Amino acid sequence: MYNNVGDYPTAAMEDGMLPQAFARDMAWLSENRYRVVSLSDAMAMAEGSTPLADQLLTLTFDGGYRDASEYVAPILSKLGFPATFFVALPDLGSSLTVGGMASPCMDIDGARGLIASGFSLGAYLLGGRIYHETMQDDLIREIDEAVSFFSSQLQVPLEYVSVREGIPGKAVRTVLQSHGIKGFLTKCPTKQRPHPYCIGRIQIDDDDPNIFRVKISKNYLRFKDSRIWPYMRKYRLDRLAHRISDTINARRDGA
Repeated sequence: MYNNVGDYPTAAMEDGMLPQAFARDMAWLSENRYRVVSLSDAMAMAEGSTPLADQLLTLTFDGGYRDASEYVAPILSKLGFPATFFVALPDLGSSLTVGGMASPCMDIDGARGLIASGFSLGAYLLGGRIYHETMQDDLIREIDEAVSFFSSQLQVPLEYVSVREGIPGKAVRTVLQSHGIKGFLTKCPTKQRPHPYCIGRIQIDDDDPNIFRVKISKNYLRFKDSRIWPYMRKYRLDRLAHRISDTINARRDGA
């Protein structure tokens, strides 16, 4: 899971990464024979009897930032990597506030261009707010509006939606099913067994290649979804990996 990929001011880069770092990581995946599959293919594998490969990844991008067309899509197309871009429909042609700063979003032509280039689109809901059950009516309204927009303006069905964080309850799941939406994506950990409406993702927001390689490992996924992860976050022990990597990088650069 990625957010903005661009050369933004520092205040807007908490969840973002530089284009050159993204390009380097994607090249590393290709060179090391990782299999990057579409979200729909990954869902089919997860729901079927075919075992998932060790080096299999799906790429998703939340927010619908303009940099998706400028930086991300050309890199992915060159490598033949599929991806799903979740666009914030109310902000098409406008911007989302990131770190107190306005980050430009793609317009409808940019969204249509991604579809024409073979990428899939989903709806990024609630504008980056963390979902709670008290927001159920807002979420359902946005789902209904997104289904209509995808059908009328993009001429493709809405199959996947995402939020920054949060898991839908029964009422929202019923709405998703009624519209034929195949998956609801959020951020890991979810503290629930995975199912189509509870798909956790690992957020990639570090320019450090060592951290990227740790985050895409199965061991990291198991560790992050464990019971001790909240305590690691509380006491900032997760930052230890960053400090170790900084030391490794400093020694390498000084060699």
